[in-house]
Formats: sequence, structure tokens, C-alpha cells
Amino acid sequence: AILIALLEKSVTGKGKIVNVSLYDAALASLANQASAYLMEKHIPKPIGTLHPSIAPYGDLFETQDAKLFVLAVGNDAQFKNLCKVLAVSDDDLEKFCDNPLRVANRTALQTLLAEKCKQFSAQNLETVFLQNKIPFGFIKNLDEVLTSKNAKKMLREEEIEGISCKSLKTLLQ
Repeated sequence: AILIALLEKSVTGKGKIVNVSLYDAALASLANQASAYLMEKHIPKPIGTLHPSIAPYGDLFETQDAKLFVLAVGNDAQFKNLCKVLAVSDDDLEKFCDNPLRVANRTALQTLLAEKCKQFSAQNLETVFLQNKIPFGFIKNLDEVLTSKNAKKMLREEEIEGISCKSLKTLLQ
């Protein structure tokens, strides 16, 4: 809906109001789980941030300096890169060489990766993950989010009735 509104604005110069139900958006995000239910009547159990059929995907880990991050390793090539960066042994790599093995042995995999990740500082881990195209994201508090370089580009400062205010810029200005 937002994309269509932006396209129309670029053609007509006029903005649009977009109403999206939070419930509908959440329901649409259930594509994988909904498919399993609709096809097999499988009712999933709560698993927190973990992906039900990919590992390590959604798994939380901690760095040497106590920074939490999530992994989103979605294929075998990314997993091999992760193992190379974390210096996982060939024996351990063999135990988790494909996604079905990683999912079936998720607890052992999480334990192994947690030990390896604890050996890196957040800054070092970020550097090697970016260099090796390993999908991850740090868990940030609101201060860390809103003081980031990206967020600062989205902030607007203005004065309202003598009071200095900061707010997020809207997309359709």
C-alpha cells in the first residue's frame, strides 16, 4: 500500500492516506506457520525468536562484551562462512553440515555457537560478519537506535511554542 501511494505521488504529485490494520499485518507475517496449519492442521508451539525450520535463524547470542545479537543464517553457504569466522572445527561442521541436521540438533548447535561467539567483542564480530556476508543484527535499546547515524537522518528538530522538540520525519512529506 505504501509503495502504491509513493508511486501515485510520483505521478500525480498528491499523497495518499494508507490505513493498515496491525492485526492484518501480523496475520500476513505468519506465511510459513499459516501454510503448515492450512495444509496439515499443524499447530506450532511457541518458540520465541527461533525460526521453526531454519537454524541458526532468530537465535540470540552474546559477545565477549555482553552485547546481544541475532543470527539469520538462511543457507548452507552462509553457515559455512559462519563456521569459518568462528573457527568451528571440521568435526563440528560435519555434525551440522545441512539445515535439517542443524534444526534437529538446534540445542547442541546453539551451545557450540554461544561458546564461539563469546570469544569476540561486538566490534570485531560485526567487522568479520560484514566481511563474510553473515546476516546478523545487534539488539539495541532505544538510545542506541535513535542516536545512530541512520536515525539521525530521520530526525527533525523544531521549536513549538518555545520548546525544542525532536520527532521522526514522515515518509510522505
